[in-house]
Amino acid sequence: MKIMIAFVTLLSLFAACAGAVTLEHRTDYSRKGTRSESRHGYLLVNGKAVPDVFSFVQQGDQAWEFFTRKHLWGDDGYHPTHIRVTNNQAARHCTDEVLTRGWYPGPDRLRETPHDWLFVRWSTNTAWIAPVALSAWVETHKPRTLTRTSREEMFRD
Repeated sequence: MKIMIAFVTLLSLFAACAGAVTLEHRTDYSRKGTRSESRHGYLLVNGKAVPDVFSFVQQGDQAWEFFTRKHLWGDDGYHPTHIRVTNNQAARHCTDEVLTRGWYPGPDRLRETPHDWLFVRWSTNTAWIAPVALSAWVETHKPRTLTRTSREEMFRD
């Protein structure tokens, strides 16, 4: 057991030193085990929550959709979805300027876009964003924050 813990610790340190980006989905529960159980989904990039501004997020073959809960029970936040977006490969290359900035608009994937970048949708817009540039993108674009619960549900708790 101690060897396993040491191995996991070393692996984590190696990943952190190598600049690896981890994207994980976490689910928290309210009123677990009751008829009013609700599931709150979060996407985390290196342990930091992805802002509640995207209606859809995809990285490779994994995708999440944002849900607003209308009742005491159900799902809110980011949850896995079977929907996948197949993006066209653009003829243009991803420039050094784009790589430094960490994002570019549009549904088409520029050639040589890093494999860990996220394809996101908000409102009627789409973009490709480096996971580590999410905060900078949000500060620059100031998209509307999506609500996790409807107005009717808020008054029921």
